[in-house]
Amino acid sequence: MATAKNGKILPFTGRIGNLVYCNWRGTPYVRTRPNVKNVARSLQQKKLNSRFKHLQYALSKILPYIRVGFRNYNEQWSSHNSAMSYNLNNAMLESESGFQLDWQKFCISHGFENPVIKHRIQVYKKCLIIKWDLDIDILNKLDRGNYRCMILIYPENTQANPVFGIVNGNFIHDKTQKLSFRRSSEDKVYHIYIAFIANDGSDNCTNSKYLGKI
Repeated sequence: MATAKNGKILPFTGRIGNLVYCNWRGTPYVRTRPNVKNVARSLQQKKLNSRFKHLQYALSKILPYIRVGFRNYNEQWSSHNSAMSYNLNNAMLESESGFQLDWQKFCISHGFENPVIKHRIQVYKKCLIIKWDLDIDILNKLDRGNYRCMILIYPENTQANPVFGIVNGNFIHDKTQKLSFRRSSEDKVYHIYIAFIANDGSDNCTNSKYLGKI
């Protein structure tokens, strides 16, 4: 693949012969078309593809969260690609039935150390309240900036149950957040995550922290 850093390759995109002219984030480049062969995929390739698709589907349900939480993870990557890379390497489990998320290691935000040391969760008929205590030493490393909480309530079965949460919630020093939440039935399982996003336009954030399931 060749890219053009000064000037343009051609004032168009598309295919000419076996050359494909494209543009990625304002950088034009040209590549050759791959030789497509009807080669049966190996078992390992099928497993990797299944693992990738499973995580891609999971992240597709929470795009507003990872767009903020992984914005500064890698300058060269999109937030989605960053979230894919991190969770593929850290939060996937393989079982006899296929792949699944490791809920405790799944991450919706990556940055500074999360200052939450204790938390309490209260569930009512139509709301959920989360309260937290903070590690002062870790909090000081954040320069006591105006960080707001980002909370995700993620159902194990996203096909039958909605995702709940808030991207720009209360300030970190409020130590509490109330969310509208309505469990469809008592046997439904939701996993809860909390992170904090800087309110100064820097896009700085903390790691997300797994608070358990309800």
